[in-house]
Amino acid sequence: MEAEDLQEELTCSICLDYFEEPVSIECGHNFCRGCLRRSWTPGGGLFSCPECRQPSAPAALRPNWALARLTEKTRRRRKGPVPPDLCGRHWEPLRLFCEDDQRPVCLVCRESREHQAHTMAPIDEAFQSYREKLLKSNPKDMLTRSEMQDVNCSLEVPKVKTVCQLPMMKEMLKRYQVAVNVAEDTAHPKLVFAQEGRYVKNAASESSWPVFSTAWNYFAGWKNSQKTTHIVERFQHLPCVLGKNIFTSGKHYWEVENRGGLEIAVGVCQEDIMGITDSSRMSPNAGIWAIHWSSAGYRPLTSLPLIPPNKEPALHRVGVYLDHEAGSVSFYSAMDGLHLHTFSCSFVSRLRPFFWLGPLASLVIPRVTDGK
Repeated sequence: MEAEDLQEELTCSICLDYFEEPVSIECGHNFCRGCLRRSWTPGGGLFSCPECRQPSAPAALRPNWALARLTEKTRRRRKGPVPPDLCGRHWEPLRLFCEDDQRPVCLVCRESREHQAHTMAPIDEAFQSYREKLLKSNPKDMLTRSEMQDVNCSLEVPKVKTVCQLPMMKEMLKRYQVAVNVAEDTAHPKLVFAQEGRYVKNAASESSWPVFSTAWNYFAGWKNSQKTTHIVERFQHLPCVLGKNIFTSGKHYWEVENRGGLEIAVGVCQEDIMGITDSSRMSPNAGIWAIHWSSAGYRPLTSLPLIPPNKEPALHRVGVYLDHEAGSVSFYSAMDGLHLHTFSCSFVSRLRPFFWLGPLASLVIPRVTDGK
């Protein structure tokens, strides 16, 4: 029997979920004991079968042990990780957002008694609506914008006023998840790679980095002077690497995990920034939209005076969400969907994932989950 057919056979037609204490009635249909009792008319007389309307007596209820065992076995098999875009109860796609419960639901959930009187919206519309609320400048809303502004890029630096955690943000972001791998041919020579380009480490210690960087800069300058072209094909001065992906439109989301809590920066950038020589210039003015984070906290990379790092929340994994048409790149805590920062700017046509690693720092780009 196909998995979908089996699930249908093990689903109560009243609650649309797996049977709980299944019982059989006189007509042969099966229901959860609790669901059946809640559907009875007070008084204890005959009741109609919810499926075929045939009358049956409460005393005729018989536990269906075989069905209960089969349901429990199937339920246990499905206790593995639930793909992010599937309902944890029904393993159906999350296509709707319940405004009353503030969470995504599937079509089966919508038909259940739990949600019958609730207001539903298509999940894409709900996502856009919540995102617009997130970026509003109204001080009564969840974010306030600081008075600091980067004139060259119309950069606005939002600061979290309250805990800005939307109950469905994590699930929404996963819908746009893409596989990202680094382009090793763009990397600074001190970066090392593993796991098919998903693991990156800066092999230079803090003490050796300035010596190495100076020597490399001298060599790179001599080497470039021998060329007739001035196109920089890889990072020569800073411990950076680009992603292989080239984004020209659409919405894209990926996650980056900080291994060890040392300093790293992640985001998006223009393709022509590989000649950058000073890490203090990493900002939207230079074509880089990124946040810097470590165990000490996180901060957006801007051309403004150094912004003190936010120490809350403690970040282990960060999500990067690029909306090319909207001209924005947002950062979230990948663990709970908490919004960290949004850059708003008119992008060039081609953007790529950007990674910077401080001395001895390492990062991992997790695999895209099967539920993508």
